[in-house]
Amino acid sequence: MEKPWKFKKEKSILEDYEKLAFLSRKLEKVYANRPNLNDFVGAMKGTKFEENYTQERIDDDLAFVNFRRSKIEEKESSSGQRELERKSGSFALSEISQAIVVDQINNYGWLKDFKATMTSDYDDLSVGIDAVLKSKNEKGYLGAAFDFTSSVNPMIINKKIRDEWDFRIKKGSVPTVKYFRDPDTQKQQSLVVPKFIIGISREDVENMARAYLENREDSLAEYRLQYLIIEQIEVQLNYILDFYDKHKNGKNFGLARKQYQTVEKIIKHTKNEMGYGELPMDKKLELHEYFKNSIALDLIKSFGLAREVEQ
Repeated sequence: MEKPWKFKKEKSILEDYEKLAFLSRKLEKVYANRPNLNDFVGAMKGTKFEENYTQERIDDDLAFVNFRRSKIEEKESSSGQRELERKSGSFALSEISQAIVVDQINNYGWLKDFKATMTSDYDDLSVGIDAVLKSKNEKGYLGAAFDFTSSVNPMIINKKIRDEWDFRIKKGSVPTVKYFRDPDTQKQQSLVVPKFIIGISREDVENMARAYLENREDSLAEYRLQYLIIEQIEVQLNYILDFYDKHKNGKNFGLARKQYQTVEKIIKHTKNEMGYGELPMDKKLELHEYFKNSIALDLIKSFGLAREVEQ
């Protein structure tokens, strides 16, 4: 019997822009749920944060988004980066991967324990978080930054891992998503949420995109990427908590350590829900080989090992 994650080699969908356009339209429902900043006017009323949600402050945030977007476009245009991304498919794959993962979590049972929401443009640009994952059974959240990785650009994800370490982990700082709408209560608020870098390969995104184009979204219910997402989060958790455990008395580390310990508890519960301990041997072996070929996972593991040496 053919494994659910086995796909035949076919012509890249990136060579067919009509298919990409169709796929974008098909995923519109995912993007439609992204928070609209203007909907947050008056949010968190009665708290010390209400002043962050006046029309004036939100207009400032909208101006920030427009400014950053224009600078990104300007830089990419002058350096030829956008054209390079277009030719390699990186830009399209990165956008597609985020939407598909969120859709699979919410509608097809990925990760079992989670609901996922896309973040606003503001939070994407200000803290680099693409989606927030909320635990259904354990009280807690985690943020995910999804990146397309291939053999030609592995240093992009390596830089993001290092920046997160240097500018947040080592300082005991946990990112805040300003415009968060709870998927259950619809409550609008800011949210302190640990961030994890998730790398997704070209092959995986193309496999998933092809399934969507062929109206086979449900065939991805057991797709291998969800296990790799958990693996990447767990490796990052291990070296982050190891650092905090060795610096328990460090200034400002208490809150950060508690936040990551909550995520550790959630991931353990999620693995149980996904039946990690009951996977058949053939699937364990296939996942082992799949993990070995993941550029992102290799970079994350190498980074963690280097931190152990430093400490």
